[in-house]
Amino acid sequence: MPKWNGRDPVVHRAGDPPFALYHLAGKPPHIRKQPIDLCSYFGGSSGVWIPQGRDQVLGTHPLLGMTFGQWINRFNWEVNLEFQLGGTSNSYDVIYNGVTTSTSRYNGTYAGLNFGYSIIEVKKSVVYLTGGVGATGFRPIAQDKDNDGLSFDTFTKNCGVGIHHFGNKGHLLGATLLYTFLDYQNPGGTPLDGNAVTLRLTYAGFE
Repeated sequence: MPKWNGRDPVVHRAGDPPFALYHLAGKPPHIRKQPIDLCSYFGGSSGVWIPQGRDQVLGTHPLLGMTFGQWINRFNWEVNLEFQLGGTSNSYDVIYNGVTTSTSRYNGTYAGLNFGYSIIEVKKSVVYLTGGVGATGFRPIAQDKDNDGLSFDTFTKNCGVGIHHFGNKGHLLGATLLYTFLDYQNPGGTPLDGNAVTLRLTYAGFE
């Protein structure tokens, strides 16, 4: 049956890529020998970062960041840059210059790349599975003119599920729920061997 992609009505057939409804470049899919439907998006994100296990000492933090990605037929890739804002509710111990030091600093950063695959399409919304890798870190001791400070950094892996809704005027709304595997090391200090859950909300423009 005819669908509206914000520009021209097209017929969505069984087996068509999910974004045939929203974006057509060049000839229609049934004419192309190798059909590719490409949808790019860029926008901002917010949400919450919730540590699990012994990482709970770091506390829950709001997120603020940027998102860029593309859908290519049923496949998705996405780059995220995020800041996990605020300090911890309770102090934790680190070893700095051979001395046990208590701190409540956090303000983490994250950069990552995820890949997804759509599994459910309902009108202008797509539900997809996603997984990826990244790097995250924070400074429990700040750097200043007299010392180098202290930094905890780790590579991450994640997996989860997301949903994208495509509006008629090029507006994209998204939500992603991820379980992230961390590997923070704090020898001699408060144990930080836990993981985290991330809830990310996205508002972007697409074309």
